[in-house]
Amino acid sequence: MVLAAAAAAESMLDRAFAHLEVGEAAAADEQFHRGGALRPWGRDDIELMALHAYAAAVRNGHPEAAGPGSAWLAPTSAARVGSAAGQFDAGTILEGIGDLAGAAAALEESQRLDPNNPRTLIARGIVAVSAGDLTCAEALLVRATQIVPSSPDPWHNLAILYRMAGQVDRASSAQRRAEELSRPQSPTP
Repeated sequence: MVLAAAAAAESMLDRAFAHLEVGEAAAADEQFHRGGALRPWGRDDIELMALHAYAAAVRNGHPEAAGPGSAWLAPTSAARVGSAAGQFDAGTILEGIGDLAGAAAALEESQRLDPNNPRTLIARGIVAVSAGDLTCAEALLVRATQIVPSSPDPWHNLAILYRMAGQVDRASSAQRRAEELSRPQSPTP
């Protein structure tokens, strides 16, 4: 009986992820809840999976998933403690619902748990820009360029930041660097 319930729960979780991939947050939420009811022994895991799925949907172009995703913030707070990925996902959801202070705090905790994660530095920089703290954003994004010097992502975000700050020359330079790093590299003989 337990195996049948676990299999049914996995099927519901698969459907939840599929719904989120196409932006159907309400249908996904129902599947996560139903799957959780069939797997009460793994409730923390399901809560973290749901939070991650909603955050991934937001990052993949479905900002409307942030609202329903925020319902998974409170239940997962205990499960998120000590999880850099869980804090990162919480930051994504909080930013998506406009809670920039909450997003900044969650992302800062994610960074504390995984200090050299460039993705978190970039996310923190984006949140800092949204909050109007361009100095902090620049420091975070520059640090990301130092950790992953071959990635165009922090340079692209620096270009946006510098344009916002009216620093046209620095914006152009950062954009050129992002474009250079985006070009396919020819193999070295």
